[in-house]
Amino acid sequence: MNRIRRSMKKSKRLLSLERQIREEKRRLKNQKLRQRDIELEIQKNNSWYEERANSFRDELILKATKSERLLLQALLKSSLAEEVSFQSIIYIKRKSRIIKFYIADFLLTRRKLIIEVDGGYHSQIEQQAKDVSRDLELKKLGYSTLRLSNELILSSEENRRAIIERIKTI
Repeated sequence: MNRIRRSMKKSKRLLSLERQIREEKRRLKNQKLRQRDIELEIQKNNSWYEERANSFRDELILKATKSERLLLQALLKSSLAEEVSFQSIIYIKRKSRIIKFYIADFLLTRRKLIIEVDGGYHSQIEQQAKDVSRDLELKKLGYSTLRLSNELILSSEENRRAIIERIKTI
């Protein structure tokens, strides 16, 4: 009789363990499915941001100001040509999800230096506040920002050369 009871207890424990294993497998499967859904949602979100960013960047390239074009020419003629990119997209991410993007007029990747060519509207208080906020957010990502006025760039080729020399020291 004792043998039968022990055998029944053993069977109950085995059934209980088997049930726990099945539940754990089900839980892991659901967890993997949730993780896959999250990854797909992140990809969808990131694709949407990338599409918007590329479209906006293309518009900015087409509408480049004279001062931006002059500075681009000067940078491409200098020893900085290899590391400079024009109208570069910088994504702000949290947990691999893009939450916003910025487009830098110029980006020197090796130096993590952003160069912004500021027109007259950057003297408005509201725009200055936006610029400061943007610069601080990019600084958290390790970028520094150099802001140059249109007037400085347009004034002379000598000024553009001086800007290039200053950038080389950063």
